[in-house]
Amino acid sequence: MKITAGKRDEMLKRRAEHQAKWDEYNKDHEERSSRYYQAQRNVFAPIKEKLEKDLAQFDLLDFDISVDRGWSWNRDTNSEYEFAQVRIRCNENRKFDEDGSALSWSYDVGVGKDGEVSRETSSWSGLKACTANQIASLKQTVAALELLNSYDWKTTIQVTLPEYKEFFDGGVPRPDNINYTSDIRQATIEDMIGQDALIKINGWGESFTNRYYYAKVLGQTDRQWRLAIVSSYLVDALIKDDFETPEDKERYVKSLSQSLDTSDRWNIVRARKDNIIPIEEDGEPIIVMLSDLGL
Repeated sequence: MKITAGKRDEMLKRRAEHQAKWDEYNKDHEERSSRYYQAQRNVFAPIKEKLEKDLAQFDLLDFDISVDRGWSWNRDTNSEYEFAQVRIRCNENRKFDEDGSALSWSYDVGVGKDGEVSRETSSWSGLKACTANQIASLKQTVAALELLNSYDWKTTIQVTLPEYKEFFDGGVPRPDNINYTSDIRQATIEDMIGQDALIKINGWGESFTNRYYYAKVLGQTDRQWRLAIVSSYLVDALIKDDFETPEDKERYVKSLSQSLDTSDRWNIVRARKDNIIPIEEDGEPIIVMLSDLGL
């Protein structure tokens, strides 16, 4: 059952309100991101389409072409600038063909630190040129590289890219990161102070979630709870209520009453607040009224 009290409900309300702010922020951010990256793809698409069309004539070569945003620093102007960075992979998945691909190679285009176009090529070390198909593939590789080297890359990659701030400035503010877990746990236990009920708790922190007992919450200080601890075996047996005789049950009820006798100082435990974790079931703390246990 649930004790009717306000502190836990208030903390749950705060967490829900905070989560609603995050949901609003995430939705807005996702929508802005979608528009931003679509605008970026619209810039890159014509470059990729032209390369795919021009390289399609080389029927013995398999190309994988990507165009992404690249950054570089211009030392002359002491400023950062962006460009379309081109990566071309040829025969990447055919490195180990026995009779076909002569060479697996790459061709990358970007802008270097001096602001000039930078081109880099590399290849898989396993050149194969022993068959007619491999020789034909190698000839197409040479022709493809000649074509790529003939491009006016400076004009091709120096494009106007969408500005990040144009899409994200003025969006829903990003909420603070707040973890309500500890606050909710402590509010749950604080609600139990003075209640004629037991709460099922783990008193060893996060590392021992399979250990539990029941406690009557007596009071608190800034850092500690004052608790009367009851054996989980005792309470679980009374909840199950499967005694052979009324006398057997009465012995358990008497033991429970003795455990809760706060006139005996040995029954009172002081525990650090961050070590006490309420055990929940279906999102609610497990609370047992003393009246349901025979007291």
